Amino acid sequence: MFNKPRQQWKTIDEMVYGIDDYFNTSKDSNGKREKAIIEAFNFHYKNNLFYNQFCKHRDITPNDIKTF
Repeated sequence: MFNKPRQQWKTIDEMVYGIDDYFNTSKDSNGKREKAIIEAFNFHYKNNLFYNQFCKHRDITPNDIKTF
């Protein structure tokens, strides 16, 4: 992952770069998948003005994301 040490990876990094076959993961991965989705939502909500305004227009906040 562009030379970022693995111990600094977030859950989303692990899901994208650390799994050999994302589409054939076990159902046990759902917790990790959910955490990665919430992580990604939070990142874009905080760092993307368009996304943030879109979510606010739709009345969606990071606290609304509970499951994948």
